Amino acid sequence: MNNINKSILYIAYFFIVIIVGSIGFYYIGDDNWTVIDSIYMTIITLFFVGFSEVHPLSEFGRLWAILIIFLGVAGIGMLFSSMRDIIIYYNNYRRILMMNKIKNFSDHFIICGYGSMGAVIADELDKSGFKFIIVEKNDN
Repeated sequence: MNNINKSILYIAYFFIVIIVGSIGFYYIGDDNWTVIDSIYMTIITLFFVGFSEVHPLSEFGRLWAILIIFLGVAGIGMLFSSMRDIIIYYNNYRRILMMNKIKNFSDHFIICGYGSMGAVIADELDKSGFKFIIVEKNDN
């Protein structure tokens, strides 16, 4: 599944949890609960805000809040997993780009560890007209 589909899936997941959670709080709560109270309670529960309850909850209401908390933790876990996948993909992409650049070179030198000695070597190679690549540059 590509990243665009995953993004839509995560957004849909949270909207569905907000809608279902709000409906649950609305019907579980007594006559004091409004639709806005239910949505607000779902949001502060889902995103771990930690404010107090809008209205006192029954035991079933507290169990419903626990379920919403678990769904929020699961959603956040999915988001972190997706971000991890994006970072891994980006690092692999950068490595592949570097390997493709290196494949295109011929008759060249690779300088690893561009410190004070690497700078001298690079200057000498440059004066001599040789091609070279600096793999790592240390600013020490």
